[in-house]
Amino acid sequence: MPRARTAAALVLVVAAALIWAYTVRFSAMCRGACPGPDVIGADAYWLRDVRWGVVVVVAGLLVVLGAGDRRRGVPVVLGSVAWIGVDVGLDRASAVPSVVVLALVAAVPPVVAVLLIGRRPPVLRRWPTTAAATVCMTTAVAVAALHGPGDTDPGPAVVRTATVALLLAAGFAGVAAVAPARVRRLPVVAVLAPSAVVLIVVIDHLVALLAGAFLAVGAVTVLSRPWRGGRAAIAPLLWVLIGYPVLSFVMTLATMDAGRPVTALAGSPAVSPADSDMLYTVTAVTAGLALAAVDGLFRWARAELRHRPRTPVRPTAVV
Repeated sequence: MPRARTAAALVLVVAAALIWAYTVRFSAMCRGACPGPDVIGADAYWLRDVRWGVVVVVAGLLVVLGAGDRRRGVPVVLGSVAWIGVDVGLDRASAVPSVVVLALVAAVPPVVAVLLIGRRPPVLRRWPTTAAATVCMTTAVAVAALHGPGDTDPGPAVVRTATVALLLAAGFAGVAAVAPARVRRLPVVAVLAPSAVVLIVVIDHLVALLAGAFLAVGAVTVLSRPWRGGRAAIAPLLWVLIGYPVLSFVMTLATMDAGRPVTALAGSPAVSPADSDMLYTVTAVTAGLALAAVDGLFRWARAELRHRPRTPVRPTAVV
């Protein structure tokens, strides 16, 4: 089983490196045909979010494979930040290497990390693993909602779809890791994962996207808890139905123009002041982390109240 898990992780990280390399190269090819700064719209740099979604795939998968271990998670986060820096630098560069060179350079670090983690898997830490799975799910929904101006070229659309599929695969790998032993992990994931893929990827409709979003995020929130029957799942489902939209809205307002400094660092024309330059991937990652953090806080408080010893009431003496 560990070998199969390592092999699957290797396939996913290599596919992610290929997608990132192709998207970087495609963005460089389209840079010369970029219109003037006065007509740059809000979705002009949507491929940047697709590329950053690939980084989330690799980071989330490594955290899940490392079972949320802190000593393995910190280098993964630092490496992801460095990868984002390289991505911005390539956006600024006048010449970009070929897809093969980019894919090889991008694939080597995560492949080495997967092989090292797979040799000695650590003890499972539930909250970091759950947070990584939640972030992958929320980012998958954000990337699935991306659409470029015109969308005439089928290449970027295929890349976006593949990135969403990889994010869902990494998220459901986290679900399989944190699901309690009483839940049949693989059959449950085998049912939920294709359903989420159909709703988010295959059916191109807003209602299906929302249903798939609640299905994916709800699967992490519900199945990461100790299973106490169907009634115990009502409270976490309600939390997802309420907390996920609210936190997503709050993070959207907080990161409305977060992309402008990145656009300036990349040396790209600025988005029109009438539009917002959002980083949808950053919004999704912060919303997923906030959702997992608040949910973890609720669980901790509930566990503390449940295990707190009750002080016996002493009868008062009657005089």
